[in-house]
Amino acid sequence: MKSAVIYARYSSERQSEQSIEGQLRVCNEFAERNGLRIVGTYIDRAMTGTNDHRAEFQRMLSDSDTPQEWEIVLVYALDRFGRNSIEIAINKQRLQKNGKILIFAEYRRLAKSGRYYPRKRHDRHCRILFCRAFPKD
Repeated sequence: MKSAVIYARYSSERQSEQSIEGQLRVCNEFAERNGLRIVGTYIDRAMTGTNDHRAEFQRMLSDSDTPQEWEIVLVYALDRFGRNSIEIAINKQRLQKNGKILIFAEYRRLAKSGRYYPRKRHDRHCRILFCRAFPKD
């Protein structure tokens, strides 16, 4: 069983502590369906996603620089990880460089393409990703 941490965030403008509870619930359900063991959480409250100047986000990245018991960062959706596409790419690359994988529990409809990944299809995609990233010993 692979180990994961959950990163959750809400911004002060439109969300509340209930948003964190919902994100954690969805991520824990995803982990259970996909055989992941959650070993920790990083939570930023009332923090914007337009930049990566978030204490818990930075702690998660810093922790990934050193050996950890977790291999996966599980996030509710891409916009919880960040909203700046350049910073998202840089931070995802940093996680990958450290041997970590970034997984999203939900995929939301993309405005430009209109593509949508139903949960079953998304779960199947993640199982394939796990197999490729973590081949059996």
